[in-house]
Amino acid sequence: ILIVLFAAALRLIFFSGIGASDDLLYTSYAYEMSKNEFSFPANHHGTRLGLLYPVSIFYRLFGVNEFSSNAFVFLTSIAGIVLIFYFGKIFFNEKVGLSAAFLLSFFPLDLVFATKLLSDAPSSFFLSLCVFLFLVGEKSKISFRKNLSFFMSGIAIGIAYLIRETALLIVLFFGFYAIFYKKIKLNYFLIFFGFMIIFALESIIFQVNTGDFLFRYHSITSSWQEVIKYSGTYRGTFPLSLFYFPYIIFTNAYFGLFYPFIIIAIFYSISKKEKKSYPFILWFLSLFLYLSFGTTNFLEYRPFAAIPRVLTIVTLPALILLSHFLSEKNLIISKILKPLTMGLLLLTSIGFIYLEKSTSIDNLKSIYPSIKQLVKPIYTDPRSKLVLEYLSGYSKEINILAFNIQENDKNNIGRLNNIKDSYILINHKMLNVILEAHPFINFTFDEKICNQPKKWIIIKNLGKEPENTILYYAP
Repeated sequence: ILIVLFAAALRLIFFSGIGASDDLLYTSYAYEMSKNEFSFPANHHGTRLGLLYPVSIFYRLFGVNEFSSNAFVFLTSIAGIVLIFYFGKIFFNEKVGLSAAFLLSFFPLDLVFATKLLSDAPSSFFLSLCVFLFLVGEKSKISFRKNLSFFMSGIAIGIAYLIRETALLIVLFFGFYAIFYKKIKLNYFLIFFGFMIIFALESIIFQVNTGDFLFRYHSITSSWQEVIKYSGTYRGTFPLSLFYFPYIIFTNAYFGLFYPFIIIAIFYSISKKEKKSYPFILWFLSLFLYLSFGTTNFLEYRPFAAIPRVLTIVTLPALILLSHFLSEKNLIISKILKPLTMGLLLLTSIGFIYLEKSTSIDNLKSIYPSIKQLVKPIYTDPRSKLVLEYLSGYSKEINILAFNIQENDKNNIGRLNNIKDSYILINHKMLNVILEAHPFINFTFDEKICNQPKKWIIIKNLGKEPENTILYYAP
């Protein structure tokens, strides 16, 4: 209970909130869903019903705000700490469970994304739940409990899939598990049956609303290719790009200093032939290796985008293995290495999270109270427009319009040189984020974004160059 309270407190202290990425799209879709206006857009964000439906329910109950937007993800993060405790307690001992729960409570990747409306963390929780139920079924001696566990494991996979389609990678774990232990049981089919029930329900929803039973599959295969085309995979060039995930687990702040100890723990378990740890090693390695070297498309090689949150899918097995290692009866490990390691990981993790706390919409949150008092139209870049609409709770009380950020855009509507008697918000911080997020797109910003006309009057200026946000009045 103390660990759960500690975890909840940390997540509230380091509350991330909505940013300017995928989470912003989820808020708009969930809001439309809460108003029964959802149009089922043909992209991978709009088909993740397992994320959108819960958030839309929170919107109906509490309106659009930071609490309602992130409550579902927050709750799954806390539930993950309870789950990892029972993983350790049931398959090792209570000490392993408590250690694993404590490590997860401040693991930077989980802590940061516990209050971000993104699909990775909640999907990973249900995926971990599916493995838990499967292993409980394997352990059970009572036929009914075994079969029920397998069936519910399939249901958990289905829910994880509803939230994020990469949940299907768990098939790799089941495959490696069956090969390693040389057994395929007939009642394993109950896992597939449980998943198919969820898949069928989702497909019926799409059939009723779009006329396409496989709408999600068709939407993802088409939209994801556009994402790769314009955004790339952020991995760099081949062949070094294949080792990007192995590289970032040791260098990215979201992983703290955990992974050197996790790798040691894996080798220790293998060298000591710790059979209890084998399912968790299979779980970790099967998914991590495929994310590192596998493809998102079987027709051509397209690796997974190398962003840290993708690896939430292997957080639980990694920390269970680390906890098992640190809970060994060896006096050097238990009396010296364990307290030193946990103390080091706790202090450094808090430091890394503190340094990463700034978001791309901080300036917009600060300037919004001034903007909502304005009567005349406010022009800003398209991404900042979406953020301001979210901050307004999608109330449509503020007249926010988008200007064209690219010089080569010939559309007269929204070109900066045509805006008169209105306010213009130049959000340099957001524009820098757009450039960083889309390195493969050749942006040529409108000249007036960088060199504002002298006749524009500065109303408010937030931040420091080159990431300041300036509100102008264009007479």
